Amino acid sequence: MAQKKSFLVYFDNYPMVQALPLEQRGLLLTALFEYGMAAGEPDSPSIPEILEAFPAMTEETRMACLFMCSNIHRDTQRWLGRQAAQERRRAGQGSGTETGERKRQEREEMAQMRRELARCREVE
Repeated sequence: MAQKKSFLVYFDNYPMVQALPLEQRGLLLTALFEYGMAAGEPDSPSIPEILEAFPAMTEETRMACLFMCSNIHRDTQRWLGRQAAQERRRAGQGSGTETGERKRQEREEMAQMRRELARCREVE
């Protein structure tokens, strides 16, 4: 499965971030990166576990982090679902040769059915 390489920050969160002092914004951004990088991994830390690593965060920054990490979690779950669906599709298709062979066989069968239908019409 592909490794997750990004996370989204939504403009809706700007008022929360803008209201924080610069030092707190830095802590928030660092915590978001920590959570975002770990979110797609098995046994990833929870949001509270990430927050424990940043004792200098104020309550306001923690609240902003909770909201923003929740968005990252939601988006990551969607991404993981799409990745899993893609893997299932790949597994179900088999190799490209098998798929091509199956399509060729289906075309031949359809052509054979058309020929037989045309012969039936000639007999009538």
